[in-house]
Order: sequence, then structure tokens, then C-alpha cells
Amino acid sequence: MGESRVKLAYNALPSAALPAEYTTYSAKVFERYSGSLAQIGITKQSLREFLQLRNFKFLPVGGHFRINYRPGYPQLRMANKATVTETKKDDGTVTKTTSWAREGSINFNLTIEVVTAEGNTLEESIYGNEPLAIRFPANGNFATEAQLNDAFKKNGEQYTEQRLRDHLFGNLRNFSTYFTKKYDIWEDFDVLFLEYPKGKDIEGGDSWEIHAKECAAVLNSIPADGALNLVQIEADLAPHRSFWTDQLKNFNPSDKKQQRYYHCAAFNLAVCALAQEQTVEASALANELAASVKWNADRAKSIARAAELVAKQLPSYPMQSRHFALRELNNAKGPVGALYGEDPDLASLVVYDTFPAYIVGLADNRRVAGKVVMREGEELDLRNPNFRFLTEVDEDRILIKADLVQEFGYGGYIYHTIMYKDRGRMESSRPNFFRTLEDGPKLKLLRFYPSYGDSEALQEEFIAQGTELSSLSPTNSQWINWKTAFGKFFEDCPAVKVDAEAGIYRRKIEDIATAIRQYNSGNCEISVGED
Repeated sequence: MGESRVKLAYNALPSAALPAEYTTYSAKVFERYSGSLAQIGITKQSLREFLQLRNFKFLPVGGHFRINYRPGYPQLRMANKATVTETKKDDGTVTKTTSWAREGSINFNLTIEVVTAEGNTLEESIYGNEPLAIRFPANGNFATEAQLNDAFKKNGEQYTEQRLRDHLFGNLRNFSTYFTKKYDIWEDFDVLFLEYPKGKDIEGGDSWEIHAKECAAVLNSIPADGALNLVQIEADLAPHRSFWTDQLKNFNPSDKKQQRYYHCAAFNLAVCALAQEQTVEASALANELAASVKWNADRAKSIARAAELVAKQLPSYPMQSRHFALRELNNAKGPVGALYGEDPDLASLVVYDTFPAYIVGLADNRRVAGKVVMREGEELDLRNPNFRFLTEVDEDRILIKADLVQEFGYGGYIYHTIMYKDRGRMESSRPNFFRTLEDGPKLKLLRFYPSYGDSEALQEEFIAQGTELSSLSPTNSQWINWKTAFGKFFEDCPAVKVDAEAGIYRRKIEDIATAIRQYNSGNCEISVGED
């Protein structure tokens, strides 16, 4: 039997909803030890922007609540350790072999507070307080202590810094998951399957497979953020539900040779009903199937349990559906005079952030290391620069303009200049800044930033294939059929192409980035039993 995967998105409600007037949030980093983050290659900005909420708007400063990050100091304790292995030969002699590794622990705790504009504490926790074991090399040993010391001298610093970064960001992910599920409306997924007989197991087997694939594409395209278009979904599913309903009449659930086909048809009908939130029908179909066909009965029971759970959840949802539009936040503003419990005199102080940075000149192709200095909490503005770039050696100030540099990096972000018509189609193109969101040898995901005062273009994302740019703007007619058009980028990668055409990757930046990442990694084989 084959199966087509369905990744059904829906909105999950928070366990502790915040007041409705809370529409914005911000974040601030307090370094108790100056340079503790830069020491391992992390910027304050990467911490501030880590938490991404769906039902709240992020503001550089002044949100209804603020995340306060207070990193400790990265600690590393390691020592060389010898391991003696004894090998006994056939003649009874014992050979001792000594090998070497460096072992110890790392620690980089992070205190996180969530404070309202009025100064009330919502959350306060310390993450990563327990030491984490570390070993160099990660696997294997060195024959001599001298070899170990030489290798650690060459690669040890980079290795330990990466482990410390992983440790810190792992703690951030734990906090993000906890906070999101508690306070935000987060996007969750039910992973379901549609079944079909494979190959020549049954007459007309190709039709079964086609219906399963096309139905999966319909279900995968159902968004979490937006009300269910029940009329359209019903119309799209009608031919598939009709096909499986007809098949139920052709097979006897009591016949061991026919029960698998009966199971496929009934199971798929139950999955469709569940996806449409027709929980009574889904539960009835699944329970009847589990009772009449013992083959794969556990899978049928899982659909019945899922339908019962959804039925219990729906009354607490807006419009009694897990699919609804999130609130409009484009014009959301933070409260006036937010202090977050701080002394007013201290809160009014102007604080500046410093980020490691570099540029590559357009004329001489020369890389110049330096730093970016800008006011804490502000977003980088490339159209009207609100920052200073100072060279590393003499701290000379260099003006960052799209027509003067070909590459600009700061705080882990990389911008390239690409020729682009930002003043209308009839005007000539000129260098503009594009930030790399997802890099790779075959495809890239870029974000365009208006780079001149007279630019008429808006910030938007592009897929870059070689020198070709495909705008992801909603007005681009290239994406009228999103699944087919997006799948064309992956003609030489069956796994990504099939998922794209099945609607697994929605028209969202995070989904597009995931597809491009998998494509660039070369992970292109289709799993056995799935499309």
C-alpha cells in the first residue's frame, strides 16, 4: 500500500491568553559581562529577534511587554584525559595502548524575564544553569597528547565556541517553545495520510493513486491563518470523496483479500471529514472501519481519537473553527511611556550597540573589517543610514551606500548589492541591497531593501536562481498556481518537487526557506511509501 502525506495546518490557542489590548512586544539584552556574547560570535540583535510571535507585533522598543535577556558568562573547563586500552593476544601477552582526548564541561546560563510596560513580571526563569559535557574530538581519540594539543590549538577554539553557541540557542529555543505555547496563537500541524493500493495490486490502481495525491494537495493547501472556505474545499474534495464512496460498494470488508481496499476508501473519507472539521462524520467513519476491518485498525482508531479531540476543542475557538484569521497588526502601536519597572532616569539614557562588521568595496574588491555602531533597539536603515561603520584599525568612518560597496555584513547578516529597477520598470537598474535569508549553491532566498531616498520599491523577498530573480510579491502573476510554479524550481530534486506540488510548502517565508535548504543539501530521494 502507498500513502500520500498530509500536513494539515491549524491555529493552536495559548494556554494563558494575555489581555486583548496587548498587541506588541519588544526585547532588550542586558550584558552583565561586557563582551560575553561577542566572545563566542553572538550579537545582541540575534537574541532580540529570536522570539517570533504570530499574534503580536515586534517593535524595536516600547512594546506592551518586553523580553529581557540577561546572559551570564561563557565558562569552559577542560583537561586532557588519557585512556588506556588493554588488548590480550592469543599467546597471552597483553598490549597496552594509550589514547588522548580533552574532556570537560561548558556553561552559559541565560536569565529571561518577561515584563509588562507597567512593570509586572509575567515570566522569570534561568536557562542552562547546569554544566553541559563537552569532548574534543567529539568522536575518536588521538594517539599522543602532543597530537591532541596541536589539533586543539588549530580547531579547539572554533569547536568550543560553536558548542557554546549551540548551548545558548538551544536554551533560547526551549524558552521560545514554552512562551509561544503559553501566550501566543501558534501554528500546529496534524500529520495525516491518504492510502492507495500501489502498482498493479488492483484494477484501476493508478486512479486510486491520483485521487490520493490530488486530495492531499487540497488538504495541504488549507491555511491555519484564515477561515475555512467550506464551499471551495467541498467542491475540491467532491470528486475524491465520490470516488472513494463508490469504491466502498465494490469491496467486502469481511474478505481478507478485499479488506485492504475497503480500508483505503473508508480511511480516506474519514481523513477528509476530519480535515473539514466534520468531527461527527469522521468519528463515525473511523469507528465503523476499526470495527469492521481488523487490518490496520489502529490507524482507523487514531482518526477516531483525533476527531473526538477536535470536537472537544472547537467550542473554545473563534467561530468554532481551528482555522481563523489572526488579528490585523500593521498599525499596532505600543503604549506611551512604557518603563517596564525601570527608574525613569535610567530608562531615558541613550544606549548604543556595537556589532562586528565588514564591507567589500565595489571599486577595489577589498574587504575591510570594522564595526557598526547604532542606537540600541533601532532597525538598520539602509535608505537613510542610522548607523556608523568604523574600520577596525583606525576607526575611520566609511559611508555605506549601495553604489559604493558590493557586500556588507554586520551582526551575522550579509547584504549583497544587485542591479535592480527600484524606480519603476521604465527606469534603468542600479545597485540595491539584498540580504541573504537562505544561502546555497543552487537557490537562494533574498530580501530586498530599498537603498535610496528616491526608491519607489517596497521591501520584499526574492528567490534567486543564478542571476535570475523571482519576486515573491503577491502581485507577481508567476505564482497564480503556487504549488506548480514553486515545484518548477526543483525539477532535479524529486523529494522537494513532490512536496511542493502537494502543497507541503506554503507561500510563507519559513516554508520557502525550508524547501530551499533541503534542495541545496541534496536531500532529494523520496521516502519509501510516501509521495
